[in-house]
Amino acid sequence: MEKKNETNLICLQGIVVFMPVDVGSKSEALAPILYLNRNKKIRLYKKGDNPFENNSFNDYDGKLVETLGELIGENKLKVHSIRIINKENDNELP
Repeated sequence: MEKKNETNLICLQGIVVFMPVDVGSKSEALAPILYLNRNKKIRLYKKGDNPFENNSFNDYDGKLVETLGELIGENKLKVHSIRIINKENDNELP
């Protein structure tokens, strides 16, 4: 019997902000957080990226983005893809 690796991908939009996490511990770092709204934020993670540097997300800091990824637990997203959303051009047709 063949096993299928089914992945549930989720698309989220928000603003990326680097914030301190795990303050006071050995794993203290600045981490990319996706702010979805005033009450909801999700930590971003990309496979292969150094979790203390998060270089994959540097270009998105302070930007409105759309992400596609796997939700891990309730507050961490393993990002497969990310793109900046340009609100001024969202209503234009291709």
